[in-house]
Amino acid sequence: EHNRLHQLKLLVTNAKLKEPPGLFNKGDPYAEVTVDGQPPHRTDTVKATWEPCWNHPFDLLVSERSEIEIKVFIKYRFKNDLYVGCNTINLAQLLRQNVNNRLPVSSGFDCCIDKHVVLYDK
Repeated sequence: EHNRLHQLKLLVTNAKLKEPPGLFNKGDPYAEVTVDGQPPHRTDTVKATWEPCWNHPFDLLVSERSEIEIKVFIKYRFKNDLYVGCNTINLAQLLRQNVNNRLPVSSGFDCCIDKHVVLYDK
């Protein structure tokens, strides 16, 4: 019963990134959403900002015990992308707490997520 898959609609709206010291150009951030270690889903890259606004919807297949990880990266043209931070959503805990639409801040960025926690059968 707990492993039954449901569809979750998740909207990754924005982030407020701390400007890394020593960088003169603004970054090109994007976010990746991963469910239970599966291949990531990715937002578009937003050019030259520390406050990206993605408003990117995702339809995710989850179980009641899934963990959703949201990682933020800065895209670079000629070198590896820079990992900025992440936030993990424990879906079982979220459903138990029935929290509002703001998740806790972690790892140096503030990621506001509008979550439509309505589970229905796929």
